[in-house]
Amino acid sequence: MREILFRGKPKNKADYEFLKKMYKGNCKYGFIYGSLVVSHGKYYICIMALCQINSLVDNGTTTMFEVIPETVGEYIGLRDKNGKRIFEGDIVTMPKYGGGRHRSVVYFKNGKFAVNGSNYNFKDICPKNMEVIGNIHDNPELLKEV
Repeated sequence: MREILFRGKPKNKADYEFLKKMYKGNCKYGFIYGSLVVSHGKYYICIMALCQINSLVDNGTTTMFEVIPETVGEYIGLRDKNGKRIFEGDIVTMPKYGGGRHRSVVYFKNGKFAVNGSNYNFKDICPKNMEVIGNIHDNPELLKEV
């Protein structure tokens, strides 16, 4: 079964600074990692949910942070050649036919993850030959070659 994980850039940068101290495992590279919650047109990453159920009352506590919707990306269930998780919106390098490497952006379309500039989806290519070199939110300069 594939691990379901999302990431997003926090809407409030002060939240991210707080998160880095409190929840190191859920906070890397300027993103918050966890479950996606969409409510009333707002996007949140939930990093913790605790629930105590008894016969009379359901008590629950969640820790969620609002994120910028355009920055939300899903983990595709695969890792690159360095073991780094690959997410929607990542910029990867991959081998070219005939030698060298080219850059592609990971996206989700028609029910599957794929890379731009290719007719292949991730079932047809080997992510062990890919390397995540950035993402479309932090490294737009890398898109010039894509």
